[in-house]
Amino acid sequence: MAKPQVGNVSDELHVLVEQAETASLVRVKARTFTDQRVLLDGSEWISCRFVRCQIAVVLGAFRVDAQCSFEDCRIRYNGPAGRVYDLITANSTQSHHARDRT
Repeated sequence: MAKPQVGNVSDELHVLVEQAETASLVRVKARTFTDQRVLLDGSEWISCRFVRCQIAVVLGAFRVDAQCSFEDCRIRYNGPAGRVYDLITANSTQSHHARDRT
């Protein structure tokens, strides 16, 4: 069985980010969501307020501006976003310990 080829991760990431940024996102502006389930994917969130919401991220194809606020929300990472979250959290402990030793 042939090994999968690993390209330049930085270049591949740049392409993925560019594709996500150029995708047409639905603009949601200046809304308040309270006690709701909200899927961030597919939208651009501008000056929105989320209160006690269950926030879901699946693909990571969304934008949230700095004026959005999240108050007492739970964020769930599913699908590809969940795999990235698992990778980051698993490696953050290892990276933290590596920094402590140097």
